[in-house]
Amino acid sequence: ILIALVAILTSDRINQASTVIADYWMPAVIATEEWKTETSNYRIAEYNHALSEDAAEMERLDGEIRQYQENLTQAIADYGQKYVGTVPEREAYDSVQALWQQYLVHSEAVLKSSREGRQQEALKLLSGDSQQIFNEINSSLSGMAQEKQQAAESASEGGNQLFRRLIEWKVILILALTIALSALVVSLIRGIVVPLEKVVRGVQSVAAGTLSVRL
Repeated sequence: ILIALVAILTSDRINQASTVIADYWMPAVIATEEWKTETSNYRIAEYNHALSEDAAEMERLDGEIRQYQENLTQAIADYGQKYVGTVPEREAYDSVQALWQQYLVHSEAVLKSSREGRQQEALKLLSGDSQQIFNEINSSLSGMAQEKQQAAESASEGGNQLFRRLIEWKVILILALTIALSALVVSLIRGIVVPLEKVVRGVQSVAAGTLSVRL
C-alpha cells in the first residue's frame, strides 16, 4: 500500500510538471518566436515599400503591412493574457510592447516618405532610430524566449528528479519489506522448531523411562 501511495503521488507531480511544460512553457517559447518572425516580416515589407516606385505595388504592400500590424497587435495581446505571470515577465513584456509602439511611430514616417516618392529618405529613416529600436525588440524577444526555454528545462529536470526519487523510494521500501519478511520468516521458523525440539527431547526422555516428564 505504501509503495502504491508513493507511486501515485509522485506520478501525479510528474504529470503536473509535464502538463506545465506542454501547456505553458513550450507554447510561450513558440509564441515568442512567432512574435519575432512577424516583426521581421513587417520590417521586410517596409523595406520593400521604401524600395518600390510602383503605385500598385505600394498599395499592395500597404495592405500587407496593415495585416502584419493586425497580426502583431493580436499576438501581443494574446501573449500578455496567456504567458505573462510573474512581475519580471510583466516588466519584460511591457518593455517590448512600449518599444513596438515607438517603432510604429517611426514606421509611419518611413511609409509616409515612401508614398510621397522620397525613397532615399525612407531608407535613411529605416537605417536610423528605426533600426536601433528593431534590434532592441529582437534582443528583448530573444531574452524572453530564452527565459521561457530555461524554465521549461528546469520543469523537465524537476520531473526527472521526481522520477529518480520514486525509483529510490521503491528500492528503499522493497529492501525494508524484504528485511521485515525475512525477520518474520526466521521468527516463525524459530517459533515452530524450538517447541518441536522440546517435544522430541521429552519423548526421548519418556522412552528412556523418565515418566515424570510433562509433554
